[in-house]
Amino acid sequence: MTTLTPISLVAPSPAEVATALRSKASAVIGSELNRLHTRVGLDDRTRSEVATTLDRIAGALFDTACTQLTDHTGSPVGERYANALQQLFALVPDSDSRRTR
Repeated sequence: MTTLTPISLVAPSPAEVATALRSKASAVIGSELNRLHTRVGLDDRTRSEVATTLDRIAGALFDTACTQLTDHTGSPVGERYANALQQLFALVPDSDSRRTR
């Protein structure tokens, strides 16, 4: 007899948490860029420059955390990092990738 484990009980891997962190940052950037465009209006060139700047900022802020997660995948340290980031940023890893595990 096969026992099914609910997806919500399967702990996400550090790589999944890193992906979720990048996805959340991208969503926040997109939302804020749209809000700015609505409030002040941006021409295409300015919008592109602001988007690039926001992407670089997010990359700089999260690069070390994502690198540490991937470097420590499969270890207790990686699991602790993944759990901490998941809690701090209220991350929900992509459910499609978790179903295949």
